[in-house]
Amino acid sequence: MTPDPEDTANIQGIEPEKVGYKNPPKSAQFKKGYDPKRNMRGVPKDAVAMRKHMREIAAEIIGSGDSEMTRLSAMLRQLWTSRNPAHNKLALQVLDPKILTEHTDITSDGKAMIVNIIPASQDTNADDSDQ
Repeated sequence: MTPDPEDTANIQGIEPEKVGYKNPPKSAQFKKGYDPKRNMRGVPKDAVAMRKHMREIAAEIIGSGDSEMTRLSAMLRQLWTSRNPAHNKLALQVLDPKILTEHTDITSDGKAMIVNIIPASQDTNADDSDQ
């Protein structure tokens, strides 16, 4: 069962008529300069420890003889040789983020251009060259 509307508006001790969706109340906004609500502690210690552990795992040697490589190298090779198009796209984007562009802009001075593609069999200039 959902709470009554009058119970939900006063979560932070603010009058219901001053609660809006566009901007938080002035008491909840950040202030210029020093602000006690700002996170000054940086990255959590467990996240740093997790990254360090992941680097150790990625540096482990797997295989033997000619096929010996690190786990990271094996993962990257698998990414490149995968038949999944999402893996191939990810590998290309890691190389250079500008290689694959999702958006192609065909405009002229902010106005959309109309592009007509005429097949070679219907091209009017092709008929003139035969004469």
